[in-house]
Amino acid sequence: MAVKLSRKSGQFALLLAEVKWLDVSGLAPKLAAALRVTKSDAVRALRQQKGILVEGVSQEQAQAACAALKAEGVEANAVAETEVPALPKALEVSLIRIGEHAFETPSLVGAGLPQIWPWEDLLLACGGIVLDASAQIEKLASTLERGDNEDADVRKAHAQRQLERARERVFPLSAEVGRAEPELFDALSAAARARKGKNEKPADVGEFGNLRTMLDLVFRHPFERLRITARTRVQDLPRSVHPAKQLHLIAAAAITQISKGACPSFLDLARAVDSSSYIFEDLAQFDDYCRWCFLRNAT
Repeated sequence: MAVKLSRKSGQFALLLAEVKWLDVSGLAPKLAAALRVTKSDAVRALRQQKGILVEGVSQEQAQAACAALKAEGVEANAVAETEVPALPKALEVSLIRIGEHAFETPSLVGAGLPQIWPWEDLLLACGGIVLDASAQIEKLASTLERGDNEDADVRKAHAQRQLERARERVFPLSAEVGRAEPELFDALSAAARARKGKNEKPADVGEFGNLRTMLDLVFRHPFERLRITARTRVQDLPRSVHPAKQLHLIAAAAITQISKGACPSFLDLARAVDSSSYIFEDLAQFDDYCRWCFLRNAT
């Protein structure tokens, strides 16, 4: 998540013009000097960002940081924190229908008729795959053990290179979409385990470990943030047992009805593009990305 340097009122946030991985080693000293913070804080901000670099800085600090980043070819803007949106807490929905004119869910206020969310009220559509951090750490640790590096500095440098390479990887969504579904018996067994509460652990996708998938839709009336996950059932749409493939199927069905508000990660998921745009390290980072997209759509 974005690094917050102060909780005082009247502060500013530093927003990137586009979401991309930055050269941490090259930018950290310059960002630290501009913000007047430690290099470790600057490194943390650069590594954890998904559009929002830092929050809780003075206008002077924000402007100095913008100038320092621009000198290195990175466009950023200083924005008053009052202008950075605080999105509603995500409400996970269990059942949806993607209609031609509206998105439908069970009522949020009680049993009864379905709740209708007209597509023209959609403000934002974001999608993401949250990686299994423990799996990434285990892979780094095993790589170090195989490397047989005795010197602590060498091990640290090697771990850093491995981590940076991991951050730059793209997710093989096109291959996931092409995966075959299991036989009927296997599918029924998986469904039975899910009903008994034995399927809490997400499915595994190769080197990325266990995945958590989600699509967030933010509507204007009422102002709510609806979250679709691997547990969500979708009417009139084939279901895949593969979480990333299921995420694509829902995004692809929804994008045909969405005329505005779709962020880059949602578009890449709908088009089955192999990309890093929809990969996140944790839910806080995904939330920052949603806030960045929401603000970008509003300006």
